Amino acid sequence: MERLLESGDVAKLAGVGPDAVRLWANNGALPAAAITLRGGRLFREADVERFLAARAERQAHRRFFGEGPGGQR
Repeated sequence: MERLLESGDVAKLAGVGPDAVRLWANNGALPAAAITLRGGRLFREADVERFLAARAERQAHRRFFGEGPGGQR
């Protein structure tokens, strides 16, 4: 059975606030697997791991190449 994480759990793993997780979900960057009756989002652990790995790779690339938002130097 797949493990589902709440927004707060994802935020802690990512080192960000819950608003960032909601933004990622709203933008489609991190798909929600389910929405609770109270409107909370649940995320598949595998999706979160993939998203965070890709995010870390992008951040490392920016640090190495000194690129800012949109790839500008």
